[in-house]
Amino acid sequence: MDGTDPRGIGYNSAMIFLDYAIIAFFLLVTVALGFYFTKRSSGSMKDFFVSGRNLTWWLAGTSMVAASFSSDTPLAVTEFVVEHGIAGNWYWWSFAIQGMMVTFLYSKLWRRAEILTDVEFFEFRYSGKSAAFLRMFKAFFGAVLANSIIMGWVILAMATILKITLGIDPVVSVVICIVLALAYSMAGGLWGVAATDFLQFIVAMVGSIALTVFAVGKVGGLGALKEAVAARPELDYLAFVPSPGEALFTTFLVFIFMQWWCASAADSGGGILVQRMLASKSPKESFRAMLWFNTAHYALRTWPWVLCGLCVVVLYPGLASPKDGYPMLLMEVLPAGWKGLMVASLLGAFMSTVDSSLSYASSYLTHDIYRRFLVKSRSERHYVWVSRWAMVVAAVLAGLTSLMMTSVAKAWMFWTLLGAGAGLVKLIRWYWWRINAWSEIAAMGNSLVFSFLLNTFTKLPYWEKLVLNIVVSTAVWVTVTLLTRPVETEKLVQFYRKVRPSAFGWGPIAALAGTDGEAPISLRREALYWGVSVVFIYALTFGLGKCILMEWATGAVMLVMAAASGWYLYRNALR
Repeated sequence: MDGTDPRGIGYNSAMIFLDYAIIAFFLLVTVALGFYFTKRSSGSMKDFFVSGRNLTWWLAGTSMVAASFSSDTPLAVTEFVVEHGIAGNWYWWSFAIQGMMVTFLYSKLWRRAEILTDVEFFEFRYSGKSAAFLRMFKAFFGAVLANSIIMGWVILAMATILKITLGIDPVVSVVICIVLALAYSMAGGLWGVAATDFLQFIVAMVGSIALTVFAVGKVGGLGALKEAVAARPELDYLAFVPSPGEALFTTFLVFIFMQWWCASAADSGGGILVQRMLASKSPKESFRAMLWFNTAHYALRTWPWVLCGLCVVVLYPGLASPKDGYPMLLMEVLPAGWKGLMVASLLGAFMSTVDSSLSYASSYLTHDIYRRFLVKSRSERHYVWVSRWAMVVAAVLAGLTSLMMTSVAKAWMFWTLLGAGAGLVKLIRWYWWRINAWSEIAAMGNSLVFSFLLNTFTKLPYWEKLVLNIVVSTAVWVTVTLLTRPVETEKLVQFYRKVRPSAFGWGPIAALAGTDGEAPISLRREALYWGVSVVFIYALTFGLGKCILMEWATGAVMLVMAAASGWYLYRNALR
């Protein structure tokens, strides 16, 4: 049948039997693949949540990419492009700096810790009641509030897509998809999640590239697309970086100089990524998984979404809700068969995030609350059973949260602001022995309260709220650190011997720990590799973008820079 967009413009929404058959087949294969790993994941909590620590780098890294790409991502990118042009994507492009920092400075440390969840880190690194409280609170906060917000905006995006593409009640459609993801996640644990993520990533990439090809063709080709957006007077849509005279420029500076290191998960990228690092076969596999994740996340996935956003600018000018433009584009430009594949790819992207979110939320509820504080001496199979039902609780809470959300992009920014004041302490806790549990409690508590006050009682722009939260929260946690006792020496020595961070910042503890075992990482060397990797990821991402937009000379120069920096990393960091 024919549909109508929010401005009354008709678009072709016809889907035929072939489209529905493709969607059904994809869902069937996904669920079957997840159930295939039921036996392998049922033996223990380690099997269920970190795959027995046996994931290869390519499977762990691809699972990270799939989990971070959901149905909300292309909708949010479309919002950024429509409202700010290509340069609007610096909100998430800036996190490439953080992603590469985690790759070189933290990924091996996480894997060496051999813990089951990232919140278990608190009692691994600190001691006493303050560490126990921090673990319990962060587990509850992460599983109930954080996971509900993250899954909420993912569900909101999928509801928008299904309403426009399938023309059926989005609530019913989303419930069906959540139940399917819940079923194979409960059965297959992280093995099932990682295997289905791999399939879903391939289908999602094929779908997004196909939509881009057809959308650009609808506009008349890349040349016509560039001419059309360049002719629009409101802003320079094709600029990769905002000019100093634009309102976005100040926000851009905050993005690249502050936002990436102040994020609440600055040393990891989030619980889902930590789970994959912990599940990798070795510290080296964890490192390679993160390197592949960041390369695919930024360089490979950016441009199909950005080009579709530019097509939305041309085809649907004045669209009241920019996030609707992506699914509208899907229904208008794709022929039969391709529509079904594209909807299947978005369903796959949605389910790959849902299954990962359910897995790590369940690990918090079961391992860090139920097993640690409530029921301590039951069998491994009992805790696996509890973990499966904890996924159901997480799914219900997320569904309820999604009903209160309206904008994906705004939800992203709200979440970044909420934890911005705690980012710096997360980075330093690995490299300075003096950090204690009270440092993190002060940083987290102040950041939550102060960001709430800023959102409730001020109308400041996003970047000003971010800066204020960072400055005030940092002053608070540094003061608290200096006024409270350090962690017991014995605990610090145990941590240092196990993780082997750089001796820099651990002088007295490193001397007590001795030199036996694995060598500490070289902070100077890894920081150099991190700097080179930032050049690599941006040169590759923007070099591909310039070539796609037919700016051949600039694109070629950037790709040469990417090749040179990539070769340096291969020779020195990967071999």
